[in-house]
Formats: sequence, C-alpha cells, structure tokens
Amino acid sequence: MLEEHFEQIKAILEKTGIWEYFIFPSIDWNPKGPRLAQLIDDAQLRAPTVLFIDDNHMNREEAKHFVPALQVADENIIPTLLSSPLLQGKDDRDLTRLKQYKLIESKIDQQKAPVDIRDFLRQSDIRVDFHYNIGEHVDRFIERVNRTNQLNFTKRRLPEEPDAARAAVHQLLDRTDLHMGLISVKDRFRDYGFVGAFVANIAMGKSHLMHFCFSCRTLNMEVEAWVYNRLGRPTLKTIGAEVSLRVPEVRHGVSVLREHSVFLRYALTGLSERERAELAALGFEPQDLSFELLGDGGGGAIWILQFSSDPGAVLYKHRTLGVMAPVALKCLPNGSQDLIRADIAEVPAATFADTVEKLMTRAPKGTRVFVLTNAEFLIDGEGNRRQLDHKIRGHKMVCEIFSRYPYAKVLSLMDFVQSDADFETQNPNHVSRDFYSVSTST
Repeated sequence: MLEEHFEQIKAILEKTGIWEYFIFPSIDWNPKGPRLAQLIDDAQLRAPTVLFIDDNHMNREEAKHFVPALQVADENIIPTLLSSPLLQGKDDRDLTRLKQYKLIESKIDQQKAPVDIRDFLRQSDIRVDFHYNIGEHVDRFIERVNRTNQLNFTKRRLPEEPDAARAAVHQLLDRTDLHMGLISVKDRFRDYGFVGAFVANIAMGKSHLMHFCFSCRTLNMEVEAWVYNRLGRPTLKTIGAEVSLRVPEVRHGVSVLREHSVFLRYALTGLSERERAELAALGFEPQDLSFELLGDGGGGAIWILQFSSDPGAVLYKHRTLGVMAPVALKCLPNGSQDLIRADIAEVPAATFADTVEKLMTRAPKGTRVFVLTNAEFLIDGEGNRRQLDHKIRGHKMVCEIFSRYPYAKVLSLMDFVQSDADFETQNPNHVSRDFYSVSTST
C-alpha cells in the first residue's frame, strides 16, 4: 500500500511538472524525524543548512529531536522565502547542483532499516485522558466521527444534518450495552484537545468497536494503539488500508504480562544488574519492575489489589539465575536461549505469602487493603459452568494469606452476583453495566 501511495503522489507531481526537481523523495506514513535525519545524511548535507517546514508542531519538535541543528519553521514562512537573503546564491540556471544530487541519489540504496522513535515519544510526556461525559460535548463527538478520514478505522459516520447527528448520538447514549467516550491528548509541547472518539458494543458475548477514529494531529504518537489496548483489544473490523494498531504489550516478539506477583516481589526485593538485563532482553522495561504503592504515602490510604493473573500463568525461568517471568513466547528472542518453562509449583503458596508479608509491612499506618478475586469458572456455549481448578486454588490461597491481616479484606465477585444473567459474556469476570448500577445501590 505504501508503494501504491508513493506512485499516486508521484503521478500528481509529474502532472504538474515539478517531480524532477525533488531529490530523495520519501512519501509514506512513517515518522518524519528518522526519515529526515536519513535524508540529510544521504544527501551529504549539513543540518544547519537545511530548513524543515511543517504545519504540525509535533512534527517540527520530532525533527529537532532527531536532527538537533536543523532549522525549522511553520507554513507562515513560505511567502517570505523568495525575498529571504538566506536563500540568495549563485546563478545556477543549468541546475548543476540538482544534477549532482540526482547522481548521489542514484547510488543510494533506498532500503532503510526501521527506526524506533519510542525514546522521543517517552520524552514527550504524552498524556491521554478519557472523557465519558459525551452529553456535554455532543458536537465535538460528531466532529471527530464525521470529519476524521485517515484514522477512522471503521469508516462509519453519523448523519450529516446537525440535528439528526445529535439525535443519533443521544440514541447511542441511551443504550446500556455501549461504552463510548472522547479522547484528549497533551504532551510537553502542546494540548491537542479532543483527538479521538470510540463506541464499543459490550453485549452479545463479545466486545466490538462500532466507532474508532483519531485525528491526524496525533499521527505516529501511537495514541490509537494505546487506547485500543486500554479498551481490552475489542474486535475491530477495519475498512480500507489504515495505520496498524501496534499493541505495546508485544515487545521483541514476546507477549509480556506484568500483572503478576513475581514483579511485585522483584520491586520489593530488588534484582541484580544481570537479572534486569535478562528481563530487558525479553522486552520488560524498568517501569515494569516498579510498584507505585511503594512510594512515599501518608496514612489513611486505600489499596486495591488483584492477583487474578497468577493462577495458571505460563512462567519461564532462567536456567542459571533463577529469575522468572510470565510471558507468552511465539519464538525465543535472541539472547533468551537460557529460558526454560517453569512448573507452576515453583511459585508455591509460601513464596506468595512471603511476598504479601513484605508488601503489607510497607503499608503506611491506617491503610485499608481490599483484595479482589474473580469467578472460579467459565460458562460454556450451552450456558453451563465449567470449574477452573487453578482459579479455585488461587482464590483459596489469597483468602488464607490475607486473612492474617486485620486491615485487609478479600472481596469476591461472586459475593455480589445474583445469577449468571449478571455476566455480559461467557467470561464471568465481565459483568453488565446494569450489574454495577444494582451493586452500588445495595
């Protein structure tokens, strides 16, 4: 699709008679910063002699991040270029300089290795907020759905007539089987405002997206991928060739699971540099090995814990170091040949109890701790419950260990469920919206 897009743009520029004046053309949706740095290097230019013009502030900041000495400007500089003394040079009617660059271009291999710009994105301090008060922002919601094209993944629209569109949105808001919201984004450079909208149907056994669209203002910031993952990766039937949704939890070909008690233990006991390096080779990052509750905090705090990922998790153990990690490996990444599948019994109740004790002794005085447990069964296609032994063992272990602490209370989902009708899917860990309404009022 990128090659087809390239040819389409090339045809337009050829038709206007200006294609031959471009050198090192780079036409795709990949981040501009790395491509610009590579272009300057290929053309054998010095960054201070290059002016990058773009109407998007984020693109200009990205360009300066990858090419610090680069000159940048917004679109308002264009009318001043012909009269600018900075662009006065020798008479080159024969276009000798252009021919030189064309010669260099013919010798450059255009196959480029992909560049990861996540360091720049992390430094940008990107903040994403979900807004569920759609009734107060109906027109903005309509604007996002109807005016978004490139990153409108479903291509569904609301009526073009304003009153009809507002009526359609209110009809969506009246439904109890829909989860909908607006997305706003800001970073250390600017506030982008409302950039996205979504509507997810959470009934009929599976969650799927009816609307999922984002403004091009945040293109290449990976916001759409993060939001998609945050929503639980619901079914999404895309229409047209769209930017792929990259899921952050898949790193180096490894699906990492950080919601496991082994990482709580590592945060409490610490790891050696070599152990951290081995986990980093799998894709785990420093923040995965930390625990926010362990920071300084005053008394009277409320901790809400859940260990539902522990029972039945697939663990891999390092042959010599013994450090373990819950991962799903499609193939072993380079440098991970020392991993072996660990028997689940290698994380016994005594180890979990020791982890909990280390955590609870760090709780500030006056802290209340609530531990949530899930259902211990699945519901099959015929509506029958199928018991899960590993969930039963996990629930029993959590209850026994936390019963030792008077300031802790275990809350089981099943203590509030009145019937299987409260579940929204065959996975009884997900309940309907009506269930929450009844539970909070009783």
